[in-house]
Amino acid sequence: MIKKIQQYYLFWGLLLFSLGAYAQSQNYPITGAGSFIPQNSLSWFGLYTSPALNFNLYLKDASSTPGAIFARIRLSRVGIEIYNPASFVGTKGFTVNFGQPLQLSGMDLVENFRPQNLEASGVSENLFTQGGVLPNGIWTLELVFYEQDPARNYRQVSDKITVSFTVTNGQAPLLNLPSNESEIDARYGQNIGFAWTPRGTSLSGAGGLTYNFTLWELGEDENPYDVAEGKTPIYTSSVSVPMLAYDPTKPLLQVGKHYAWQVQVVDPFGNNVYENNGKSEIWEFRYGLKCDAPALNFKSVGAGYTEIYWDKINQAQNYDLRWRIQGTTEYSHYLTSGTYHRIAFDKNQVYEVELQSQCYGGENSDWESSNYPQASPMMLRTMSATPSGTESSTTPNTPINPADIPVNGADVNAVKYDSLITKLQEAPQTLVPRCGQVTKTLVSSCEPETTVDYGGTEPFVSKVGSTFYVNGYDVLITRVKSHNEGEGLLYFPLARNRIPVVWKGVTLTDSKIYDYMGNSYGCLTSGEVLVVGSNPNLIGSDLTKQYNALYNSLNSPGSYSGTFGEALDSLKIKSELLQDAKNRTKANIESLVSVTKAVKLGFKALEKTFMDTYKSADNFPQIAKDLLALKPDSTNPNQVLNRLQACVAPNSSSTGGKKQVMLNLYRLKLADCLDDSNILQETQEYAENTTELLNNYTDFETLV
Repeated sequence: MIKKIQQYYLFWGLLLFSLGAYAQSQNYPITGAGSFIPQNSLSWFGLYTSPALNFNLYLKDASSTPGAIFARIRLSRVGIEIYNPASFVGTKGFTVNFGQPLQLSGMDLVENFRPQNLEASGVSENLFTQGGVLPNGIWTLELVFYEQDPARNYRQVSDKITVSFTVTNGQAPLLNLPSNESEIDARYGQNIGFAWTPRGTSLSGAGGLTYNFTLWELGEDENPYDVAEGKTPIYTSSVSVPMLAYDPTKPLLQVGKHYAWQVQVVDPFGNNVYENNGKSEIWEFRYGLKCDAPALNFKSVGAGYTEIYWDKINQAQNYDLRWRIQGTTEYSHYLTSGTYHRIAFDKNQVYEVELQSQCYGGENSDWESSNYPQASPMMLRTMSATPSGTESSTTPNTPINPADIPVNGADVNAVKYDSLITKLQEAPQTLVPRCGQVTKTLVSSCEPETTVDYGGTEPFVSKVGSTFYVNGYDVLITRVKSHNEGEGLLYFPLARNRIPVVWKGVTLTDSKIYDYMGNSYGCLTSGEVLVVGSNPNLIGSDLTKQYNALYNSLNSPGSYSGTFGEALDSLKIKSELLQDAKNRTKANIESLVSVTKAVKLGFKALEKTFMDTYKSADNFPQIAKDLLALKPDSTNPNQVLNRLQACVAPNSSSTGGKKQVMLNLYRLKLADCLDDSNILQETQEYAENTTELLNNYTDFETLV
């Protein structure tokens, strides 16, 4: 004990010596020293309502006695500043006499700690107004004294007196079950087990903690953190164990609704202080599995009948199948609990077929749509700018490469997307000659062509959404690679639809003829426009890819659009790039979010492709099973892509003074989960392994 006391006075002796040397160089009349006595429970109020802080002030020179003095404080930690502004003047003056130290405590500086006398950055105002606790870390408190005399311009009369101390608060619980953004099957009744993990009992070692459980119902697109600040919960409870059983005796949950929950740890004895007032993160879940509609499949079953079939959805009780001749308004309906229906379609008509699941709890899915028969592979292969031949035969059927599956990383608005597709499928309505040819609008392939002179010479500037013509065929541009290279959608009358095309090394000239929007179109005067791919089965996927690209360009600029294989390559590149902190710009983070979403959607499409190819999961070759083993499981938050999405998810919305605080918290959280969890390195390896398996599967199919 004597040794500890000697060390204590030796420390303060050295501190006073250094302060004295500093004071002499600045030549201020007052110097001093401070101490901080750690408390079991240190709140913001505790800084100035307890004897934790103590200061001794000394007047060095009797000939320069100042009048009444006051202090300004600055309390700081990495990322946080709390201080009295230069305009603050204390109303309670202190007097220091030569030869007689003045002793002050935090209780003497109450007005310095009042919220109206402070400015702060990096913390919420709740710290000052609601008895919050100082966040963990090494803190520094600085005091500087000024003469309380406006005639002398409140001159500084003391050295900077510094006290350092460490704050170590308890941690809020970690939520476990149900996992964040999960879906809970409601078919077996309301029996939900909530569980969380305590992180230490207390700083003092005392037990007997209480956990306050809170559950809110979320409205459409409501942010759970906003809800927690002002919405009345539907259920609260206090328990002494880290779990809670939510059974039918509790308020009933509604199928299809989203809910948010949080746990707060409380020490009823007041021995513990917790970060964020002991409140955990807020997690959300959906009560009831989402009602999905399965994809539609068609096959001919003889005698003029077509069988429409689909996969079973576990939570679906019935399926509403409807169909109509394309261009008509009245649907025929068939309600069934089975997974197929046979119809005698008119072979000379194109039908619009839709399927909706009717699920447990009265929830219905969106409509899954498809045309039958789907646009058959075109006889068209190549169209050149010269009047010579425009058709060639298609190539034999070959297996689809799963790497070519189109994926989209945007949050697609179904209404906007469907509206875009509908517009693209409409035939051009004008018969005005375009670039020397009549626009091809009729179904007949023998329509007359009227040649007119075309004398345009200025280059046409290609851009997404603009149009050019080749031999009277209208091409809507979806992607521009260079002034003479790009991709587009050509309206082909025989299919009553658009088909994906590419061009390279072409010459486009400006028509100088403007439509009602003030846009001119281009004319292809040399080069070729080619149907994408040589495999007729790829026409549909290539068309979807271009639809996605055009949708992104018009509605979600910057979102990823491409193929599954390209998305995996982009995921590898982005995750490698962001391992360097200087590359973590907003644009790069948003791009990573988009491409991650695209890869996850690619796995869903991959699974459907395998089912279409092999008809049953039992028939999958082992390499297909290995690929699907890498599919992100929505119920497994530890899967690498799920953890990556949670890591880079945007910070919750906020307004006013809270906006910068939320942004700072997001940046700290982002750096912590990207660097400490090694998630980017794992993502890079995940993308490389998936690409390798995908290539092996393609080789396997080629051999077969």
